[in-house]
Amino acid sequence: MKKLALLCAVLVAIVSAGCPPLPPAGPGTTGTPAGPDAEKAADLYSLGLIAFNAGNLDVSLDYINQAMAFTGVDGPTRLKMRLLRAELYAGLEKYDLARAEIDVLVAEFPDSADAYFLSGLLNYRTGNMATAVRDLTQALTINPSFARAQNLLGNIAKERGDQEKALSWYNEAITSDDTFAPAYFNRAEVDMALGYYDSALSDYSSAIARYSELQTPYLAQAYCARAKAFLMKGDIEMSRRDREKADSLVTGICVEEKQTGPRWGKGEIKLQ
Repeated sequence: MKKLALLCAVLVAIVSAGCPPLPPAGPGTTGTPAGPDAEKAADLYSLGLIAFNAGNLDVSLDYINQAMAFTGVDGPTRLKMRLLRAELYAGLEKYDLARAEIDVLVAEFPDSADAYFLSGLLNYRTGNMATAVRDLTQALTINPSFARAQNLLGNIAKERGDQEKALSWYNEAITSDDTFAPAYFNRAEVDMALGYYDSALSDYSSAIARYSELQTPYLAQAYCARAKAFLMKGDIEMSRRDREKADSLVTGICVEEKQTGPRWGKGEIKLQ
C-alpha cells in the first residue's frame, strides 16, 4: 500500500491528479517527528514537496495546508512547512498571503536565512528590487554560502543590465553549492548574451545533469536553451535533438519560449 501510494504521489506531481496520502511511517524512520499526528503531517509534507519539485504548486499547497492542520509537529518541521507555504503563495501570485506568512516567519525566526530569502524573493517578484537586495543581503549575512540568495542577486544584476556582476553572483552561487542547477542555467544565459557559446553549452549541460527527472519543465527549458547554443555553434543536428528532447518533455515548449518565454524556471527557486 505504501509503495502504491508513493507511486501515486509521484504521478500526482506530474499530472495534478488526486492521490491518497502515504500511511504513517514505521517506527525508527529517520527525520520523522514522534507521534501519530506528526507522522501524518510529515508524510503530507513529503507529498507536498514532490508536487512542488514537479512544478504543481496548487497540489503542493493543498498537501502543505493539510499537514499544517495537524498538531504535535515540532518547531523545525513546522518552520520547513511554513517556508514552503510562503514560497508556494509567492509562486501562485498570492502575494498578500505570501507577505503575511513571511512577516510571521521573520518575526518568529529572525535568524532564519530562508525567511529573509523568501522576503527577498517576494519583493523581487513584485518589482521591489531595492528591498529585495536588502533582504537577500541580510540572508547572506546570516548564511554567507546561501546559493539561492547569490543566484537571485545575479538575476537582479542581470535585469539591471550588469552582466558582469550577474556572472560574479552566479559564480559565487556555484562555489557555494555546485549541485544548484539554476545557477548554471542562469550563467549560461549570460554567456549566450555575451557570445560565449562554448561556456554556455557547458553550463546548460551542467544544469541538465543536475535537474532531477521530476523537474520536467526546468529540464525542458534547459534543453530548449541548449538547442539555441548548438545552433549558434553551427551544430544543426545536436540542436534538432535537443529541441526534440524538450518537446518530448513539454510539448511545444521551444515554440512557446520563442514567442513569450516560460514564466517558470528562471532559477530563483531551489527545488529541494
